[in-house]
Amino acid sequence: MTFDGAEAITVALKDIPYSEIYRSIIDNRTYSLLMFDGGLMQIMYAFRSDELQMQRLAYFPSPGVDERYAHYDPYLRDDIYEEFAEANVLPCAFRFDYDATVERHTPVDHPKGHLSIGQFDDCRIPTTGPLTPGQFFDFILRNFYNRAFQKYCPSVTRDPGAFPEDIHAEERRIVHISLPHS
Repeated sequence: MTFDGAEAITVALKDIPYSEIYRSIIDNRTYSLLMFDGGLMQIMYAFRSDELQMQRLAYFPSPGVDERYAHYDPYLRDDIYEEFAEANVLPCAFRFDYDATVERHTPVDHPKGHLSIGQFDDCRIPTTGPLTPGQFFDFILRNFYNRAFQKYCPSVTRDPGAFPEDIHAEERRIVHISLPHS
């Protein structure tokens, strides 16, 4: 499961300003979902014989309030948009990666499942495995769009599905992110 142009995602790994990375993702349409505030989600999975081999679940917040909304009073008066217009909000991209291939995995240094925050090459916080699309959406909505989520989606339930846990024993002994698993 992926999107057209997914092979062009490498721009997110280059040493260029975040606003240019964001603009490139928009221009090349290398995203799965565009949020109301300009936040972008990339959702990619690769399976072999019904087994998950790879996932990339990335979130790229908008680098700032779009000029067309900057002076639009209804936009600024609505509390669900208020936080996105604040000057102290720093956009920080992150992604949940998972790669089951033995060649890529090095316990602790390059965990099979990990969370990367910002554009730091070496930021790989181990996770207890991969996320389902529903878990990723829930994470984004509840943590970055909570006001809108509470206001418009109070009856949305959590995704009951989950992948099996997949974390090396050494990674469990260091700080890691525990995810819901089957």
